[in-house]
Parts: sequence; structure tokens; C-alpha cells
Amino acid sequence: MELPRDGKVVIVDDCRGEVEPLIDVLSKNKIPHLYYSGKLDGLPERPLTGIRVVFLDLRFGPSIDERTNVGNACAVLEKIICKDNGPFLLITWSSTGDDYIESLKEALLKTGITPEAVVPLSKADYFTTESLNIDSTISALRNIISDNTDLDTAEENKLMSKIESCLYSGADESKKVFIKEKFTALGEAINDAIKKAGVLPLFVVWENAIENAASTTVTKIYSAVPENITPEKRLMAVANSLSHNVLEQQYESATPEERLQAAFQELNDIFTYFYESETFDLEKKITVKLKGGNETEFKQYSAKLNAWKLIRYCGKNETPGRVFLDKNHLFDWRSLAKTESDPEKKPAKEDLEKNVIFVYMNVNGECETAQKKAKWVKATPGIIVRKEVISQLYVINNLQNRDDLMIFGSFEYEGNESYIIFSLDQCTNLDLSSVNSESLFLLNRKYYLQVRQKIASNYNKQGSDLYK
Repeated sequence: MELPRDGKVVIVDDCRGEVEPLIDVLSKNKIPHLYYSGKLDGLPERPLTGIRVVFLDLRFGPSIDERTNVGNACAVLEKIICKDNGPFLLITWSSTGDDYIESLKEALLKTGITPEAVVPLSKADYFTTESLNIDSTISALRNIISDNTDLDTAEENKLMSKIESCLYSGADESKKVFIKEKFTALGEAINDAIKKAGVLPLFVVWENAIENAASTTVTKIYSAVPENITPEKRLMAVANSLSHNVLEQQYESATPEERLQAAFQELNDIFTYFYESETFDLEKKITVKLKGGNETEFKQYSAKLNAWKLIRYCGKNETPGRVFLDKNHLFDWRSLAKTESDPEKKPAKEDLEKNVIFVYMNVNGECETAQKKAKWVKATPGIIVRKEVISQLYVINNLQNRDDLMIFGSFEYEGNESYIIFSLDQCTNLDLSSVNSESLFLLNRKYYLQVRQKIASNYNKQGSDLYK
């Protein structure tokens, strides 16, 4: 059963006895979960985020009115599920079967909480009714009272009247009993429901892999802590050891906050190793067979996805790959702007400068930065330009094929789909004290290394010295 293993399953039912089979199935499959009775005072103070599966009873109390039951269900979901929750599966665990499903879907659209799928599981398929035998219970109680008390007939009848009123009040003389033979079938039904939940299986498998990798990372690092280090000293020992590996020569001068940041950075790096091992054959856990589709369906989101992959808004200013605002406009338009020898085919420099943000990137080496050996900032000038602007001026593919340029994009920047262009043959050295501190973002390490590699390739390129 591939359900979330990090507490992202919620059960809501006012009858605890009727959710015990669900709890047993989830527990047997090692699925953590949260349980709520549906009473408003027992629901979370703020809606939860990241919930992936909700089991929801549609009938709270004796009401059989469809509008009331659907309204109550929506009110409970709004208390539990955040509108930015992401994809989740709603399984209606109710005696109503699929009677209210369409009304529920329509009502949920108005709340802004829209599950990937709503799948009904009817309690009637898994429970039977058992007589409570109230009459025989009353008869037995009358005999006990008659044989063991000194009450006269009038007093006895008065007491029994109260007992009968209490027993019969709201009772239907039967109770629901789970059919034990249906335990496996219930698990299979839940598993089948997941397969109907749109994109959810993809994310659940991936999130489980992250949870497993994080757990393995902690276990492995903890097992490496020497036994002679007492518990009260372990935090300091582990954090300092992890941070020293990142900070190197900067360790002694680093603040406690910087050491902790470095320790978390090292944890991230170690986590990556276990995550890659965990996801090696992840595709085998997706039981839904993928069919051919049109990749352009997701094309409109590519700029946003690229931004998440390409840039970061964290880290220190001296980190290699940091991109700064360039007030001195170091970028030289040479081959991109109109010149006297080529006046017609390219735009004028003045027109270009109106539509770009001038930047430069720190391309210092990571080792020399960590060991404080860098006396200068090796700066690669560049520009950020909106897609609609550059598309009118150039053929992007032609620019991307040039050895002297490095182009990344399109990516979303300040709400616009943009490109960032670095001029690799215009690298310069800037004095550390004069470096502009107005940082824009950090280029992801993978892409920063690509820039360095292409710069080195450019500088090492050799011409032919043979006669032709």
C-alpha cells in the first residue's frame, strides 16, 4: 500500500467504533494518521498543509438531510485542509455510499478545496448490524432490582421507567459490527482508490522516498557518533563536525549561526547521497501505467519550474555563483549591438539597454573561497532580459550556439519570463572591497559550474599552427 508515511493521512468520523477498522488497516501497513471526531472544538486551530488522503464521514449526528450533511462535511474540510494544500484524495467513509458525491463535489468547488478525486467507500460493505436486545436487558435489570432492593412496587416502576427511557432514547436497537473477513478487502479498496487520484501517486511515492532518505541520513550520522561522547555534548560535537567540513578555513571566524547554517548544508549534501539511492528504482512503485501524452500541456509552467531549478534566494554574498546588480554596466554589447560595419542587422545599443538588467556573477573557485585565498572577485558580466524583448531581436537558438555566450532560460524573474546571458570572454577582476553588495540571487551550483567550465574551455581553446 503506497500511502503517505509521514502523517499526511486524516480520518474524520464522529463514531470512533466505525473508524477502528480503518485505523487497523493503516497501522498494519505502517501508515501514520490523524483522527478527528468532527466536533469543531476538536479540529486544528489552523488548517493543515500537505495532507494527501482524507477519510471523511458524511453524516455527523442523526441528520439525513443531504444539504445539511454536505454543508457539515465542507465546513469540517475547510477547518482541516489549507487551500494551498496541494493534491489530495478524498475518500468518503460513510453509510451514505455514493449518494452525496456529486453534491459534495459541487460544494467543494465553492470552498476552493478541490481534491484530485472523490472516491466513496460505503460502510455498508464492511459492517453488519447486531441486535442490542434492549428488552431482555430491561427484564434482567428489573429482576436484579426486585431481588436486591427494598423498593416497593411504585418506586421500582418509577426507577425502571427512567432506565427504559435512557436505554431507548435515540437507540435503533442495533449496532454496527465490522465484518472481520472484510479486513483485506478494505485494504485493497483503499489501494484501488489511490490509483484513481490523478497525479497523487507520483507525489506520494516521491515524498515517501524523501522521508525514507531523511530517516536513513539521521540514523547513519547518529551511528557514527563516538560512544564516549555523552548525550549533552552530542549536539555541539555533531554540528561542529558537520560545519567544519563546509567552512574549512572560515570555521574559526564563523559565528554560531553560520556554523549551524553550514551544518545544515552538510546534512543536505549527505542526504542527497541517500536520496539518490532511495530513488534508484522508484518507478517500480508506480502501479499506474503511464500512457503517451503531449508534453506541451505543461509548457506554460516551464519558466516557473526553471526558476526553481536555476536560482536560489539564500546563502552568503561571497558564495561563488552569486549574481549581483551591476551599476557600472560591465557587459559589452560588442557582437550583439549594431555597429558601423553591420548597421542594419542588429538593434542599437541604446535600445537594448532600455530593456535589460545589468548583472555580473562571482565565478571564483569554491576551494579558494572556503580557504579565504581569493583576493579578487572574478566577475562574469551579464544581462537579464525579458523573453518577449529578446525574441524580437534575436533567434535564441543562434545565441545559444555561440561559444562566447552562456544563456539560461527561459525562467520566471520578477513576474516576467526572462533569459540571463553571460558574456564569457568579458570576465574581469573586481576588488573585494568594491564589490557591489546588492545581491539579486544565487545561481544553482550545477549551472555555476557549467559557466566556469565553459569559461575555461574558451580560454584553453587553441588555434591551428599548421600551413594550409
